[in-house]
Amino acid sequence: MKITPRDIDRFVSSPGAEAILIYGPDCGRVMMLGERLSRPEKDVDVATMTMAEALADPARLFDAAADQGLFASRTTVRVREASDKLTKLLKELIDSSGTFNRLIVEAGDLKASGSLRKFFESSSKAAAIACYQPETADLERLARGRLVEAGKKLHPDAARFLAERLPRDSLGAEREIEKILLYLGERAECTYDDVTQLIGDGAEAEMDEPVLAAADGNAMEADRLVRKTVASGIAPIALLRTAQYHFKRLAVVRAAMDEGDRLDAAMKKLRPPVFFKVQNRFKAQVGRWSMAQIERAMGKLTEAERLSKMTEHDPEGIVRHVLFEISWRGDKRNP
Repeated sequence: MKITPRDIDRFVSSPGAEAILIYGPDCGRVMMLGERLSRPEKDVDVATMTMAEALADPARLFDAAADQGLFASRTTVRVREASDKLTKLLKELIDSSGTFNRLIVEAGDLKASGSLRKFFESSSKAAAIACYQPETADLERLARGRLVEAGKKLHPDAARFLAERLPRDSLGAEREIEKILLYLGERAECTYDDVTQLIGDGAEAEMDEPVLAAADGNAMEADRLVRKTVASGIAPIALLRTAQYHFKRLAVVRAAMDEGDRLDAAMKKLRPPVFFKVQNRFKAQVGRWSMAQIERAMGKLTEAERLSKMTEHDPEGIVRHVLFEISWRGDKRNP
């Protein structure tokens, strides 16, 4: 059974299967859903193991799936770091058992043609949940929803800023939102100044700096910062989306100037406005890039995102290559 994105929350609240595969590039959400499904109530034992451990000792997996528990009302089996190598063993367990404890299988990004996905999506005893990295609109809904639950309002400019600056990982985004709620205390509204103060600096350092260096035409610095940012835990695809967003904003300003607007007036069209710490760099980049160059850069970034979603490619290598190439084109010394 394949669970559609709009049905995930309903399914997790009342699962229609006891064998559930949770997979996808949003590792934070995979982990959060795994936790929720593993402990539907407090009185539950959880037997956790990795795929390597299950393959090395299949009896441990089968025993945990059949265990009734001495002190808890039920047991959940949670298998992490799964891949297609586990399909045969799980198929044997699920198809041969009349009843078994809830089985949660967590994996990274899996091909649609892979055996593990295909088995869980087609089995009448199992279900598959895909966790894709949240888009900008998803992050804005998440931020608004969490603040509304806390009885607070989110200013529209603050919402747009958060949607672009929150980590492209559900767990990381949730943590940032929790930080905002703690900061607000008893205040009823979250403003643009609040979120730039709390998230702006971190976002500049971790997400924007490689992109800004590329748009500056500084290829070596862009490459260094990509490696540093990815090493800190930021997903490579998040850097690509940050770059796409930055060049879209350059395009808005460049187009307005090509139609006769002065630079400052053109920049006022941007919502949210350019972070004050990088306004001078942004202005210099608008002067550096023509509309044709910006469009070519955006095309390269779109293609890089497509390639990064293919499991046979190295996402970090793709990001390093495309930002290096864009940097080289952004260097005024190069034609």
